[in-house]
Amino acid sequence: MKIRVISEFYDKFHTSTLFKVGTVLDFDDERANDVISKKLAEPYTEPEERKKPGRPPKAEPKPEQNAEVKAAEEKEKESPKTDAEAAEKAE
Repeated sequence: MKIRVISEFYDKFHTSTLFKVGTVLDFDDERANDVISKKLAEPYTEPEERKKPGRPPKAEPKPEQNAEVKAAEEKEKESPKTDAEAAEKAE
């Protein structure tokens, strides 16, 4: 069982170990209930992941924009990329 320390205390088995406030510990149920009953800790549950605030997802381009993009891509495929390719195409 996971617990969060709410009041500093030393471990009863390892007396040199100090548990500080805010520390999350994973004890067996019996030990966790003992510490909770002494008001040294409280039960701990993992927080759910929060969504980060940010930009909304990108909108899909409009159909007329898609046509423009496709035309530009086709033109790029047809045009030579280097001088060597241009020379080959001219022959």
